[in-house]
Amino acid sequence: MEIFINKELKRLVRLITKKSGKVYAVKDFALSEVLKRFGFDSLTSNLEVEIYGISYNDFKNILIRLGGQEYRDGSFYFAGADIRMPIISIERSAREKSLIFDSFFLDLSNGEVIDLFEGLIDIQQGYIRCTDPDIFSKDIFNFFRAIQLASQLGFEIDKDILDLDWGFSLAKIKKGFLFAYWKDMLLNSTKPSVGMEYLHSTGLLKRLHLEIHDLVGVGQNPDWHQEGDAWAHTKLVVDAGARICRAHNLNEENALVLMLSCLCHDLGKPVATKVVNGRISAKGHDQHGRLPTIKFLKTLGINGTLAKKVSVLVSEHMFTHSNTFTTESVISLAKRIHPAHIRELVYLSEADCMGMINCQKDNNARYDLLGLAKELGLD
Repeated sequence: MEIFINKELKRLVRLITKKSGKVYAVKDFALSEVLKRFGFDSLTSNLEVEIYGISYNDFKNILIRLGGQEYRDGSFYFAGADIRMPIISIERSAREKSLIFDSFFLDLSNGEVIDLFEGLIDIQQGYIRCTDPDIFSKDIFNFFRAIQLASQLGFEIDKDILDLDWGFSLAKIKKGFLFAYWKDMLLNSTKPSVGMEYLHSTGLLKRLHLEIHDLVGVGQNPDWHQEGDAWAHTKLVVDAGARICRAHNLNEENALVLMLSCLCHDLGKPVATKVVNGRISAKGHDQHGRLPTIKFLKTLGINGTLAKKVSVLVSEHMFTHSNTFTTESVISLAKRIHPAHIRELVYLSEADCMGMINCQKDNNARYDLLGLAKELGLD
């Protein structure tokens, strides 16, 4: 099966193959290509390549002749690919990649897949396993990688991984990593709730993001929310947001605003929720949600325009539940949520509604608001 790579890399593959060497794509690129053969959407992938079966000098001479660059750590860069020449066997290299889904070797000369740990079966059965528990547990980022793939693919993480000690130190986890991690999970998963629930069930959510974890166990009025607590509702809303992003073909910037707003929209409920005359009420939770939203976003290193947009959308997301909108109220709303837009608020409201088992009958109200905003040039 032909692998679509650029002409420069194809030339490198041909020259190395003539010397009886092997050129394999590994990790993200290999996994993405394998998944496509099973009907899955392509995952975001960097092209990492490993070379075997050729002497180091022969390989280096070919690569340098073609214009490749050598790094200080012995790796190379050429034609969009990060290239390494491991001194260990393919079998050992595959095992040290820790997750079975990262252990595929994809032959760039003919498309053949080398699968040493029955990962193809795992794809069909929907399980994420590790190559070696001892190797897996040495790196805390392997745990996050497992959750990331579970969220992207909607797969289950194998019990052997879940039974490992997840109580590792989080000192290595930086804001930049957390932002990239959440961004990837929210934008590249059809059901981000899968990853969210694994973060919760493994205890990572409580240790990393108390603002999000505090939604767990917060009761909701069953007249509107038969799906369960605020955490259950939020997961449904985030999944709905992912569907809306795809339905409206939102670009990355707009999709990130919506998905973060979906995640944070009810962060005010832990403070605002009370029992009044025997009924659960969360009056004012939208306004109460602004500060915990800003606090959560700071843990990801998010500030500036993105933080402003998300926080104002959270604090105004109940506005759309009104059934009457006037020109004055829409103009006032547009000013309050700037730099966000009314269309973004309507998308958030739609996701909020889709996250309820018994969705509120306010569909027309949302689009009445959007229609009026369009007439005023404020959508």
